[in-house]
Amino acid sequence: MRWVQLLFGIVLAVVIFLSADKATFLGGGALTAAGQWLQERSERFEGKTPNQILQMLERSNSLSSSLRRYVPGETRKPEVLVVMCMDPRLKESFIFGDTRQHFDVLRVPGSALSEEIMESIELSVSEHGIKVIIITTHTECAMEKVAHSDEARHYPKLSLEVLHREKLLQKLRSRSVISNAIAEGKLLIEARTIDTKTGLLLPR
Repeated sequence: MRWVQLLFGIVLAVVIFLSADKATFLGGGALTAAGQWLQERSERFEGKTPNQILQMLERSNSLSSSLRRYVPGETRKPEVLVVMCMDPRLKESFIFGDTRQHFDVLRVPGSALSEEIMESIELSVSEHGIKVIIITTHTECAMEKVAHSDEARHYPKLSLEVLHREKLLQKLRSRSVISNAIAEGKLLIEARTIDTKTGLLLPR
């Protein structure tokens, strides 16, 4: 309880000392973090059987969908698409500090650019009007280690896509819908590395 009071005190200080835009953004992020902290105190998946986990998921879905009747929120088309590794240490809401549906996130081991992922990206550009695509890698990536080891033989396609990431990124840029959008100044593609410990986006 003292932790929650301290958090609200920090939020109030942010509102007072920062501009309205920064204050509402950081304040909303702090409240989202507080919500996650509270949910961590509820029943957890660890130690449960698959059937129990499915029941918990269905119960959570029922509660969440009933809440949306009273707190509908805002639905918007995303402006940004991020390709991100499925490493559970990477939490997009904390990395980008935003829960307002500005981002579409495609998660795949090692951020591998398979043909299916590239088709999905192209579809997002044509149908959702995505304006920025960020292809990420991250520090301490297990899939990177696998791709450079004897284990690669167990995951041959993923390993090849990780090893040839830069070549596949150029292939992505050359796809017709994407190359046209870039030429018209409607799309930007960037590559970044995520610091797994801090979530900071670094140049690549």
